[in-house]
Amino acid sequence: MAGRREDIQTIVETIKRVGPRNCSLISRLTGIPTETVRYKIREQLVKKGFRIHAAIDFNKLGLERRWAILHFSDEHRRIAPLILNTLSNIGFLTYYARVIPQGYYVSIFSVPLRRKVEHRRFMNGLVKLGILDSYEVFEIPFLSYLSMRTEFYDFGAGCWRVDWREVDRLEVSIKETMDPPYEEPLADKKDILILKELQIDSMVSIAEIARRIRLPPKTVRYHFTNHVLRRMLITGYIIGWYGAVKGPKWESLLCMAIEVRGLTKAQLTAVQKVFRKLPFILFDAYPAEHNFYLAYLTLPIHEYVNILRYLSENLPQSGDVRVHLIDLSHARSFTIPYRSFIEGEGWVFNHRRSLQGLSRIVLPVESYPLVKKGGVSGARVA
Repeated sequence: MAGRREDIQTIVETIKRVGPRNCSLISRLTGIPTETVRYKIREQLVKKGFRIHAAIDFNKLGLERRWAILHFSDEHRRIAPLILNTLSNIGFLTYYARVIPQGYYVSIFSVPLRRKVEHRRFMNGLVKLGILDSYEVFEIPFLSYLSMRTEFYDFGAGCWRVDWREVDRLEVSIKETMDPPYEEPLADKKDILILKELQIDSMVSIAEIARRIRLPPKTVRYHFTNHVLRRMLITGYIIGWYGAVKGPKWESLLCMAIEVRGLTKAQLTAVQKVFRKLPFILFDAYPAEHNFYLAYLTLPIHEYVNILRYLSENLPQSGDVRVHLIDLSHARSFTIPYRSFIEGEGWVFNHRRSLQGLSRIVLPVESYPLVKKGGVSGARVA
């Protein structure tokens, strides 16, 4: 049943294109028996700390990603997780994490293109309410999710074996242009709910999706085939490593977000090639002005120094490099902001109403000595 070592690498590369749900299809495409495919996905991926995510085309949903650095006021810092979990419901927040040791937060907002001015007013309102001392925002419409490099992982032993000389010799190609966000989403409410479920669990069946979102399986299958697949609302499937399965994941896993600021367009391309050689990159992003670059890495903690050494030897000296070390005990990802999508209206947002709602949630708990971790939450991915 274990099969050849190269079988799992072939399966991984096929999953990136067609996803993990249909083992029979993977079998036909690879020539590996269906039962072997099913076994290897379960035993050598899922049980070894890997996760498979559907990569949603946010641009086709009319959503523009924004990278935000949030500095909470002293009186609100201790309830920051509660505030951020609430923003996943009412403020288009799709990721947040505390940075150590400084204590500020990095985050990603997925904002409807038609609501970007209103969302800026909302962020300014958080400062006026005294919740934030300050914030920085970078629009990053060009964001690409990237899968692990299978050639540097030993699936048999279940560990990374990175030859940094080989990393340095890798050739990478950079796509020069990417489609900007659409003014109007190429999706309806049913599509949004299906995509949300696939973000949570890319291996879920159509029947189970139908049960979760309370629609007939025939309706879900139609929307999945004729909207989600035909309109290419899923660009592929991402396979990432998230540390040891047993014990706290932060004992073996280190997450870091790295910014490079003040770049020319030519420098951006050079920097992107450096980062895209890394086995551990989860996504990278940049704005239309090409003067800023962001990379997010998930790596085994013992490779931390090697990563910094590699970057110091290969990045241009003129860039302003900033490293954010992520506190995994205060980090959460969320699905697309499905609660803010109304059938027939699309994405809806009223910054005053959202600020009032946040005030009602935040003010009553400010006098409490402790706030339980978690708070109000949207659909959680990881």
